[in-house]
Amino acid sequence: KGEALLDAQARIKAAYHQLVIENQGKRILLVTHGGVLRILLGLVCHTPLPKINSYEIPYACLSRITLFHSEHKTITQLSFHNLSSV
Repeated sequence: KGEALLDAQARIKAAYHQLVIENQGKRILLVTHGGVLRILLGLVCHTPLPKINSYEIPYACLSRITLFHSEHKTITQLSFHNLSSV
């Protein structure tokens, strides 16, 4: 039996926020498997957890999440998802 989806979401959300804090102003590359990417896309796009399986995530999927930092908040944008070539 694997990790409960709600528990995985909480763990991934915390790790994502830590990455954002520690790497503000930097470019980073995050390599992960489809389950983590689905949860991250759900967080970025405000998709309810039960609906994240609707994201198509093929092998070697490339997605870009861009963050814009200001003094008062961080804006997160999904720049592209499932790009076949760059």
